[in-house]
Amino acid sequence: MTMRLGTKRKQIAGGMAATLAALVVGCGTSLIAPLPSANGVQGLGYTSSKLQMIVEPEAGVGPVVSAITSATTSVHMKMYMLTDPSVIAALAAAAKRLKPVDGKPAVQLLMEQWNYDSTDPDNLQKVHNPRNAESAKQLEAAGVQVQWTKNKENPGSGEWFNLTHEKSIVIDAGTASQVAWIMTANMSNSAFTKNREYLIVNKNKAEVDYVEACFQADWSGTPFRTLSANLVVGPGMGRFANNSRAQIIRILDSAKKSIGIQMEVFNDQDVMETLGMAVKRGVTVRITMAHFEPKRPGDVEPDDIIVQRLAAYGVTDIKFARQIGMHAKVIVADGIRAYIGSTNLTRGSMDSNRELGILTDNAGIIQTLVSYEQKDNQGASPAPGKPVPPPPPPAPKGTRSKASAQHWIMNEYLGT
Repeated sequence: MTMRLGTKRKQIAGGMAATLAALVVGCGTSLIAPLPSANGVQGLGYTSSKLQMIVEPEAGVGPVVSAITSATTSVHMKMYMLTDPSVIAALAAAAKRLKPVDGKPAVQLLMEQWNYDSTDPDNLQKVHNPRNAESAKQLEAAGVQVQWTKNKENPGSGEWFNLTHEKSIVIDAGTASQVAWIMTANMSNSAFTKNREYLIVNKNKAEVDYVEACFQADWSGTPFRTLSANLVVGPGMGRFANNSRAQIIRILDSAKKSIGIQMEVFNDQDVMETLGMAVKRGVTVRITMAHFEPKRPGDVEPDDIIVQRLAAYGVTDIKFARQIGMHAKVIVADGIRAYIGSTNLTRGSMDSNRELGILTDNAGIIQTLVSYEQKDNQGASPAPGKPVPPPPPPAPKGTRSKASAQHWIMNEYLGT
């Protein structure tokens, strides 16, 4: 079943109002906050003192090491992959230098012990990560309190998610100098020497408190259901609002002129349909993605597969970064609002993982994002253009698939 946009609002309101109203009242806030506006009246209105961005690999590992070294009370890190020796050394030194807080070690690391199985197209299957295990061993010996994230693999957890793919650090939580780092980057050598990454440094008290609250909930394995106007956390917040997917779809739907995407992995059908609809309404879509080599000689080129799938929806301006590792996860709409975070455009990342990102209309940050997007796109290459198997047929013109239409229902009803 497909749903034609703009024709079901009365039915939605009549059939779902009671349930949705109960959800909103129970949370004390709208489940999906309004997107930032260009003039900042309804947007974030950040000053440079509250929000700044670090670009990798140009900045190197120094800013992260400096932040950890400058901590005066605590360091709380939640990380998908931690292997960089400089970061490990900085955490170990901080553990020896800082005093316990409320009887707990000052340096706490919440880390994922699994990786995606790269052979699984939906990114839902997992394999053990020995490199994280080695880092954990080193850090525990230095006095860092290390805990594996509580998820599907850990019985007794109050929250279900497939993997912790979030990349965040909270420095000096609960003090006047507290700061949250919200990043596309893992703490790996590649992140600081080879990859395009963006690291947001956030001093907004309410949002630092939010990142810290999520850290504490995940540390204890309790559900985290608090919502933020500008921070995008996954997986979904209850039955009706998948925050990662819903907010990403909404920022794409908001575009009137242009969409620029820098993304490591992209295979989600819902997002493809959304971009196709943007093209139909006259929006220019440009995508710069990570380049992946075939796993075996003679295999179909992964780049060609994604190009053909997107071409079925009219999205044709697609390039693949070869001069730099494209690990960023960034969407810029109309050059005035952006998503920056850990979420890839895949079903597993948007629907099943603990992820963290931020929506912003900070003009300085967006100008920087646009500049690097243009630079990286100019240095990227088209797909080889080799034949691939026929793609699945696209949804009829002006419609979304059933799953996508359901997301649209939630976005429209809760976001207006």
